[in-house]
Amino acid sequence: MLNFKADLHIHSLASGHAYSSITELARAAADKDLELIAITDHGPEMPGSCHSYHFGNLKALPAEIHGVKIITGVEANIGPDGSLDLGSRFRNRLDFIAAGIHDDAIYVGDYKENCTKAIIAAIESGTVDMITHPVSNFNPVNIEKIARAASKHQVILEINASSYAPGRSIDRGNLDQDIKLCQLAIDDPNLLLALNSDAHFHDLIGYIEPAREVVKKSGISPERFINYSADKFINYLKKNNK
Repeated sequence: MLNFKADLHIHSLASGHAYSSITELARAAADKDLELIAITDHGPEMPGSCHSYHFGNLKALPAEIHGVKIITGVEANIGPDGSLDLGSRFRNRLDFIAAGIHDDAIYVGDYKENCTKAIIAAIESGTVDMITHPVSNFNPVNIEKIARAASKHQVILEINASSYAPGRSIDRGNLDQDIKLCQLAIDDPNLLLALNSDAHFHDLIGYIEPAREVVKKSGISPERFINYSADKFINYLKKNNK
């Protein structure tokens, strides 16, 4: 089993298509011996998701629930120009800004160059800490270009375990491209990766086993991921003045 201590991509009821409260998520994390979770509900442009005020008020959460450190965050939606659907007024109140392309929220385009350009613009904006599922069959990208930009700007790139979960109704994962991303990180010690569950139900917190093949075939050490330990991730936030 991949024994990670932090999960940086989790959705609560507030996302509209997830099904657990934050308390339930924290209790499940504690039961699985996780030390830290980031609550990253979808940005307001996702159909059914919450208003921007939801993110502005996340500081009402305690720093720990059931002994698990709670990181307040968002999975913002990236637009064609790299802009995010959560303004700085609310982003600045959060600990952690994740962002990804979601065609149901903001249409970016059909082509690799469109998606690559949008993600690189988001990375270069200085407003994003992590790009979620940069490898996706729905939104193909030039992963080498994105990795170079992420390495330069110290933005985390995610390996999304949910993309490989059995029983998914959609086929988002691209094994070859995620393996390539991990191998790029092996060659570039400045490239930061995270391996997350993208859980939309509390039982799936920390469930990263579907991505085991990515780790195994790429040859990357699990310790190379920034969420392998809670301390490693907290040090990243401190370095970035979070």
